[in-house]
Amino acid sequence: MTAAAAPWLLAGIPLAGALLSLFAWANAARLRTSAVLVSAITFGAAIGLTGRLASPPEGALLLYLLPVAACVSLLGQPLHHDHRLSWVATLLLLGLGLGVLALPTIGGPLFLMLLLGCLIALLYRYHTPLWPISWLGIGTYGFGAMCAAVSMIAARPFSAAASLLACATLLPLVPFHEGHVTSITRLPGSLPSFIVLLLPALGLHGLAAVLPATPGPIAWIVTLLAMAGSLYGAVKALAQSRVRLLLAYGSLSFFSMVWW
Repeated sequence: MTAAAAPWLLAGIPLAGALLSLFAWANAARLRTSAVLVSAITFGAAIGLTGRLASPPEGALLLYLLPVAACVSLLGQPLHHDHRLSWVATLLLLGLGLGVLALPTIGGPLFLMLLLGCLIALLYRYHTPLWPISWLGIGTYGFGAMCAAVSMIAARPFSAAASLLACATLLPLVPFHEGHVTSITRLPGSLPSFIVLLLPALGLHGLAAVLPATPGPIAWIVTLLAMAGSLYGAVKALAQSRVRLLLAYGSLSFFSMVWW
């Protein structure tokens, strides 16, 4: 196998698994079992293909971590027909996320745009008038997808700035954190527990590439926003009584510190 085909194979395994799992849609137990097996196979493929993949700036750990996180989140959900879409979506997001990590240059931002588009569709699917903040999450991910597109076609320094803004929607940074909060609080089943790791991992991947070239004044602004986000997330988390909101704002506070 050539080195060029390896990342496509790695991303294609969970994507194909998501498609094939639709044939087991009528049987919830079989559907979840197949999703778990696909996640395990993806983990094995990530280990086996490591030598043929271009090493990301942050190393290969995230390539191993995402399939494990997907498998754990799938196993952690009770067996119920209402969770079937979340199981299939977990595989879909896993494949797109691995594509972002493994594919170089144009491929990574393209897969990121597709991933954010899927999240927008899911948030719209589960939007209710009782939770209008969902529109902020949809808008945030739309902005992130637009930044990913600009990073593909623009020249420096505009491409670097667009990449940095896209990272801010993934590894949540105030004021681009609404997508993170909304996806954790509104999406069903196994998706929040997987997304809380998936998106920050992708943001960290992008940040490792773009932050070393970030000008000093911009870096100071990012640091100030990170400090504000860490404090804001901690205060909001202390005021929550719902577990998902506590997780959303607590993780916002934690991931803001990563930007420091």
